[in-house]
Amino acid sequence: MSDRRGKVPTFNKIFFETDPEILMKEMMDDPPYELTLSLEELLAARKKRKSQKPPRAQNKFILFRKDFTARARKEDPVRTKSMNTRGFSSEAKQQWNAQPAEVHQFFTILAKVATKKHKAMYPGYVYEPEKKQDKQVAASEENLTNDSHAAVSEETLWMTHKQFLKKTLRMTLQMNLKSTLTIVNARNRNDTEATF
Repeated sequence: MSDRRGKVPTFNKIFFETDPEILMKEMMDDPPYELTLSLEELLAARKKRKSQKPPRAQNKFILFRKDFTARARKEDPVRTKSMNTRGFSSEAKQQWNAQPAEVHQFFTILAKVATKKHKAMYPGYVYEPEKKQDKQVAASEENLTNDSHAAVSEETLWMTHKQFLKKTLRMTLQMNLKSTLTIVNARNRNDTEATF
């Protein structure tokens, strides 16, 4: 097989120029890695987060971790019941690094298919990472505006803010009053002692 210029394409050129769905179908005949999830479940776009932005496309490791997590939960539900995403990621990373090149290539192809589906679902999507400060502000705003997953009115927020200011002012005045009384009492003692 040769291209228009008569050169024989390398494997990488075939790999990157071939439709990923065709490659995936060919690899599914004899996959180098047995999936726990069905292809539909694995390639399904992640659920939207709390923010209004669409989710990112899944890369090869995210797909591997997703399947790894499903397998771990299926094989050992007692141990994995209390595990969080960080725990699964840590174990998945160790397993990922131990996988042969064919498995990495398999998940690369799956990631290309997932990216293709993601582009079809979100045609104008452009990844724009949030800055750390933006994440902190969003988290603090979410904590202020969420009360048992219900939105809090602006009036309630203002009242909460006013109450906070009143409490802070009251505490400051009390501290100042105590300091003033302490000074006055000390002066009175000194004046009393001086007269005797």
